[in-house]
Amino acid sequence: MKNILLVCTFLFSALIANGQQVPTPREFLGYEPGDEFTLHYKVVNYFKAVAEASPSVQLEQYGETYEGRPLYVAYIGTPQNLNRLEEIRMSNLRRSGLEEGDADQDQPAVVWLSYNVHGNEASSTEASMKTLYFLANPNNREAQQWLENVIVIMDPCINPDGRDRYVNYFKRYQQSPLSVDTYSMSHQEEWPGGRVNHYLFDLNRDWLWLTQKESRERLKIYNNWLPQIHVDFHEQYPDNPYYFAPGAEPYHSIITQWQRDFQKVIGENHASYFDKNNWAYFTGEVFDLLYPSYGDTYPTFNGAIGMTYEQAGHGIAGLSVKTQYGDTLFLSDRVEHHFTTGISTIETASMHQQQLLDEFDKYFSSGSEGKYRNYIIQSNGQPDKIEKLTRLLDAHKIRYGKTTSRKKVSAFDYQTNETISFAPVSDDLIIPGNQPKSRLVQAMFEPDTYIADSVTYDITAWNLSYAYGLHAYATEADINQDLVQIPAVADYTIPSDPPYGYLVPYHSVNDGIFLAALVREKVNVGVLNKAASFAGQTFQPGSLVILRGNNEFNPGMDKIIEKNAQKLKINPVPVYTGLATSGIDLGSGNISRVAPVKIGLLAGSGTSPNRVGEVWHFFEQDCQYPITLLRKESLSERALSEFDVLFLADGSYKEQEKTLFEFIRGGGRVVALGNSLDLFADSDDFKLTTLKAASASDSLTLSNYAMEERQSVRNYIPGAIFKARMDTTHPLAYGFEGDYETLTIGSDSYVLPYGDQVAIFGENPEPLNGFAGKQALESMGGRMVLGVERFGRGEVIYFGDNPLYRSFWQQGKLLIINAVFQN
Repeated sequence: MKNILLVCTFLFSALIANGQQVPTPREFLGYEPGDEFTLHYKVVNYFKAVAEASPSVQLEQYGETYEGRPLYVAYIGTPQNLNRLEEIRMSNLRRSGLEEGDADQDQPAVVWLSYNVHGNEASSTEASMKTLYFLANPNNREAQQWLENVIVIMDPCINPDGRDRYVNYFKRYQQSPLSVDTYSMSHQEEWPGGRVNHYLFDLNRDWLWLTQKESRERLKIYNNWLPQIHVDFHEQYPDNPYYFAPGAEPYHSIITQWQRDFQKVIGENHASYFDKNNWAYFTGEVFDLLYPSYGDTYPTFNGAIGMTYEQAGHGIAGLSVKTQYGDTLFLSDRVEHHFTTGISTIETASMHQQQLLDEFDKYFSSGSEGKYRNYIIQSNGQPDKIEKLTRLLDAHKIRYGKTTSRKKVSAFDYQTNETISFAPVSDDLIIPGNQPKSRLVQAMFEPDTYIADSVTYDITAWNLSYAYGLHAYATEADINQDLVQIPAVADYTIPSDPPYGYLVPYHSVNDGIFLAALVREKVNVGVLNKAASFAGQTFQPGSLVILRGNNEFNPGMDKIIEKNAQKLKINPVPVYTGLATSGIDLGSGNISRVAPVKIGLLAGSGTSPNRVGEVWHFFEQDCQYPITLLRKESLSERALSEFDVLFLADGSYKEQEKTLFEFIRGGGRVVALGNSLDLFADSDDFKLTTLKAASASDSLTLSNYAMEERQSVRNYIPGAIFKARMDTTHPLAYGFEGDYETLTIGSDSYVLPYGDQVAIFGENPEPLNGFAGKQALESMGGRMVLGVERFGRGEVIYFGDNPLYRSFWQQGKLLIINAVFQN
């Protein structure tokens, strides 16, 4: 078969060279889309073949995945429009205000189709090939007419690593004849499944945070276009009918009425095709438009009609699966449905080209109708935090700067939830509300998200000032708009005169990553456990101590310090004496050595791929510190004896209980996240206990089945930000000066009455931002956010909230580093 395909590829290359027609998918692949699953490299080769044969298609590689697979977009339009593609792109950006000048009046609308963000929702990439041929076929007069008015950008596979993981698994266990039973091996993926990327992240939750390589590279090209329509193709479980726009409530308040209305226009066109074919579908349920980091909401907050399309199927469906109605759902059916909504979207865009462009203009020219004119982020002498935030703003083309004004303004203080009189200083970051990306700015920084409906699909709070641990203010007043550019942080250089040592203030995740880097490069580092003053500066507990006398074996110490300080934008302070002007001296017993540690992470069946991936990614990519994934099904005491620290992400570990308890008793440290705390809670060996959600006061009243979902949210927190009181004297809290803003998800609550509770909720907690069910709040008083319990010669560090959730809660990452190195 492989040789046959190579021959086919060669023959079509020859035909193309001789000016022959655009190859159909069947001609190139040897089968129709939907007859088989196609490996990613073959999809890419088909797109290349069409681009070579058709003057209506151009292909651009915009990046590659962690596993080295290429990422492409195809531009599809008339030959005339493709010849002026850069002109069209610039015209489109002028409409948004991101580029100066007037837009072309005859510009086509831009439609972006994104396929296969979840790798095991694999039908859409097959549909992309069918859609490509439909549009590129010069004999298709209908499509050619649409392309007079529309440029189509197609990303055939956002997540190639996940897709190939799924396709290879299915092919390995594919049966002949095909099995339609969901319990057959071909329908039951092995852990971690194909949904996620290499680091087990859900790329559909990463559009705003850009924690993953694929997301960062995609957003570069996306923000260089800003389409009028964006479609994100998905799959749901096999018994669900097809879903298309309009979306469900809650809609974010910044979504315009036009964006709501045009979703209905597109949905009505889809419905006409589905009705004609007697295909089942639904709209306006489940998939809301609130959380800003989806493939539908992020484009929406950037002026597009952003939509999710969901086909029945998913990884469980294989090539064929029996539905609850006794029918068989074939991959070819799934492909046809996605193909149909894709071309229906393009058709609708073509029919409404001018209206799409006009409303796109209005979206950006009218700006956000939000309450606040400016967002002020205090630097507080933490340029590394500011630099990390501005890198994210740059990726989203959000404008910012500093102001020369020192005039006091009335401002909302995020930390106190009060309005105060405040004057910005020279190092503060000013983010104007009046700018092209004004609505996205509002979504990222608004003090409280308006939630029209508490029944929502995802988290309800994400404010970046809390996530980055930065003090923020929002003001309704104008601030001097003569904003000046923020100068780049100067590269740190070591002094020419070798110092006695270096001290590093410890207050951000970059400081923690710096610590990990030094340990990795075999530099001896100590930690102050009491304050000390040197060189006119007071260093608080947690500050790093690097002494020349402790590193005589490492002559490259200074260059290692310089290299990592430059990379992380921090400024180690050289000192020329060990004698403090106040506090402890640098030979004090109150300085703890940071020992190198070997870190393990349990993974495999019964653990959450997303949560495992967050830990894995943090250490490998953020810290560049080695971590070993251990398959929990084959865990042994002998294997664990090689490790110092072991991470447990969300999952069930009951079968490993004896091995894990022995590891801790023998001196090991376990860092437990999420529901892995259940292994220790309410047991005879540990003091951790659970707090149950308050029972309903109306438990004896008649229930209302129709309101069951809505009533259930009273006992749940879908994702809200709370303030936790913190014991800043504890090593786990080093780097924090006061309260900690934590992202809380779910209603699980734990207390630690006989251990060290490092961070807890107050007596009557209320969310700073986001929705929390009333009855869930009743059981949150005194809830543990972070604690540690000794057991034998070892210990367990408990995280009641997961600071690595989706890898965007930057200030919480320092707690993870502390759990490994500072305890």
